[in-house]
This record gives sequence, structure tokens and C-alpha cells, in this order.
Amino acid sequence: MSTLVVGPFYLSGALGLGTVQTGLVMSVGPDIAVLTGAPARRLIDGLGSVRVIVAELVAQSGPYWRSIRDGGDLCRGTGGV
Repeated sequence: MSTLVVGPFYLSGALGLGTVQTGLVMSVGPDIAVLTGAPARRLIDGLGSVRVIVAELVAQSGPYWRSIRDGGDLCRGTGGV
């Protein structure tokens, strides 16, 4: 929710984008949701929600495990732990 409040100010103020450019950037998320909603529903109906959730969690953990394998710090440069 904070993205909808802070995002336009950051895009227009810090990055100097115009009104139309800010609107186009802000519309990317909803556009992706529209394009992926029906395929995701079909996938969940076919495989079941638990299988899809587990597959997604495994896919999202890839960068974490790659960082561990390479001896890198996942939080480097982010001010994280």
C-alpha cells in the first residue's frame, strides 16, 4: 500500500519523471496482474494451491541459495542484517 503513496513522489521528485511517465511506471504492476491472473487461476485449478505455493516459494528462494553457494552476502549494500 505504501508503494501507491510513496511511489509517485519518488518517481516525480527524485527521478524527475513527468506526470505521464510516472503514470506509465505506476501502471506496470496492475498490467502484469491483468496478464497473469487467468493463467495463474488455471494453474491453481489444475495443480492445486498447495503445489503452486510450494513451487513459487522454491523458485523465489533461488537467489538466496545462490548467494550462499557463492559465499556472497544477500543483504550487501542494503543496510540489512
